[in-house]
Amino acid sequence: MARPLSDFNAQQQEFLTCKPSRLIMLAIEDLIRCETEKDKFGINMSIWVEERKDDTGNKRCYVCLAGSCLAQRFEVFDYYGSSEDLEETIIDGHAEEVEKRLEALNCFRTGEVFYGLRNMGIVTEDPQMSAIIHALDKKFDTCYDDEDDCGLMVPYHEPSANPEANAKFKEQLAEIATELAKIGL
Repeated sequence: MARPLSDFNAQQQEFLTCKPSRLIMLAIEDLIRCETEKDKFGINMSIWVEERKDDTGNKRCYVCLAGSCLAQRFEVFDYYGSSEDLEETIIDGHAEEVEKRLEALNCFRTGEVFYGLRNMGIVTEDPQMSAIIHALDKKFDTCYDDEDDCGLMVPYHEPSANPEANAKFKEQLAEIATELAKIGL
């Protein structure tokens, strides 16, 4: 039996229940918190959450956008993309919902708005909403339709490597969140 949501703290409850636009903003906040805790966290968008030694031999937790939420909100420091891993943590009983939200964030970070929403179980038949989602995909999806029609989502880099690009990455995510909020998502 799943733990009741009331067993979770306010930050965890918000992650588990918020709309996609708010989820993106929470992830940006958590990513920024990880960036500022340089001695504890490293950023690597190809790793969910993994504790390992860095180049200097110090132990750090490497996180992606979604992984920053796991680390900051749930204190999960090892996750490789399996709901079974999550069931053994504080998330007990809500692993599938957390996993859907992590997958959604993974899509949003590459500009795949439609697939991010679909991962959260949101599909719309409303033509106006569909048009806005399609426009966001076309604008940001890094692999939209074909290689000749790629979106403009800026990839994230190790924080010290390209702070301007990372700021742009977060701005673009915030823009996606703003547009989703305008249509009630």
